[in-house]
Amino acid sequence: MLDLSNLNGEPDFRRVYAAGQRRVELKVSEGLHFDDRYYAARRRRAQAAGLKTAGYHFGHPWMGMPREEARHFARKLGRLVPGKDLRPCLDFEEGPPSALWALAFIAELKRIVGVAPILYSYPDFLRRAHFRRPPAPLWLASFGRNDGREHPFSIPPPWRGIVAHQYSSRARVAGVPGLVDISHVFVPRALELPKAGL
Repeated sequence: MLDLSNLNGEPDFRRVYAAGQRRVELKVSEGLHFDDRYYAARRRRAQAAGLKTAGYHFGHPWMGMPREEARHFARKLGRLVPGKDLRPCLDFEEGPPSALWALAFIAELKRIVGVAPILYSYPDFLRRAHFRRPPAPLWLASFGRNDGREHPFSIPPPWRGIVAHQYSSRARVAGVPGLVDISHVFVPRALELPKAGL
């Protein structure tokens, strides 16, 4: 699974698909005041090439407005289509590591779009957030030597498993210029949207 934002060059999604990738996470928004202008077009092109897409929001916990951020993200995300879209994602990695902030964001997003997001973060940040129980399936970022290969990692409590492991920010994938974030998906069904109810 790839992770693309406005910082990446222009991808050729047909080449990405031919290289064996089947999923791509696309940045949608950040905080309350940044929207990735490439998101909508990339989503259309990636899906046309056969890739499943998910949108993610980069949270700004220091602003203290989780519900407002969830509503902003939902407005920019677009209607989710089972079979084409994956669960949305909260990128929770900067600012105060507050479990309460993440819980409020997750609950509000689920209320609006009808499906709970997955949570992306690093082990140390999650430990400092002090979650009592897993609020969402975890997409864990843990790079090790960050040499483009997957290395052993530890799962922070209270999680006992993860749905995906982002193991490098320095991978090379045909169809994407330069270096790209890449993840190993362990539980594909946990990323899928429910077939009904959206």
